[in-house]
Amino acid sequence: IMKRAPQLSPSSLRNELESDVVPDPSSLIRAIGQYLESVSETEFARSSVSIDDAIERDKRERSIVVQGLPESCAEKASERVAEDLSKVTAMLDLAELEHTPAIVFRMVPNTSATSAHPSVYIRPSLTKEEREAAFQLRQRRRQLLAQGKDVIVYAGELIERNQLKSFKKNQRS
Repeated sequence: IMKRAPQLSPSSLRNELESDVVPDPSSLIRAIGQYLESVSETEFARSSVSIDDAIERDKRERSIVVQGLPESCAEKASERVAEDLSKVTAMLDLAELEHTPAIVFRMVPNTSATSAHPSVYIRPSLTKEEREAAFQLRQRRRQLLAQGKDVIVYAGELIERNQLKSFKKNQRS
């Protein structure tokens, strides 16, 4: 006996599954297939993009960028990678952070070999838009410094240096 295919809605499909009548498996499979086909491709694309965005956001929230480390002179790529990992791990140890890098890679070769003590900068991993916003904030700080104001960038905001202690206290509470 062939049962009719359930209507193409989640509630009717659920009702069909929860009913006391044992559904015909092939009919049920066809109904599920029809329901899945009825989901628009744009909905599928939107959900996969939002999943990709969430994954990327999670990676960025757990990532840092280290700038200014001297480049390895090792001949083999595997030795250069091992040396980079060792340097980053040593920096994390110095900062007393109990984290192990999941991945370390060199983004841009160090072209400033003239300095015996290159500056090292650590910042969060940012999107292009976030980097541009941070740049604008630093530009604004430079303008204020030129006007004689003693301001710093802290936690993504411009604050007067003498207000740092109270700002930190407010951030914690």
